[in-house]
Amino acid sequence: MAAEPTASTNHHLGSARKRALRERARRRATRAAEELRLAVDKHVCGTMPEAMALLDEAAIQAAAALQEMTAMLEATNRRAEAVFAELARMNAGGVSAGGHLAVLPR
Repeated sequence: MAAEPTASTNHHLGSARKRALRERARRRATRAAEELRLAVDKHVCGTMPEAMALLDEAAIQAAAALQEMTAMLEATNRRAEAVFAELARMNAGGVSAGGHLAVLPR
């Protein structure tokens, strides 16, 4: 998510919330202001920017995996069609069930 210009604002927090905000920032090695911005983003947008970035990356990876699976299924279908065509040729030529299929390329 691209950083956008910020403006200074005042927020009134109770001492327990302020302590919790500072503690969270300390644990995450950020600043309290950044934690407050993330909390507002989560409240307003319904999710954290980091979560959206992770979802975007997962969607990209899923699309690549689906393309790979599609290519594999198309190749499998081509091989199956070749086998069925060979079986049809054998049946048309009167080859018995004990006949041998030609070796098909993969």
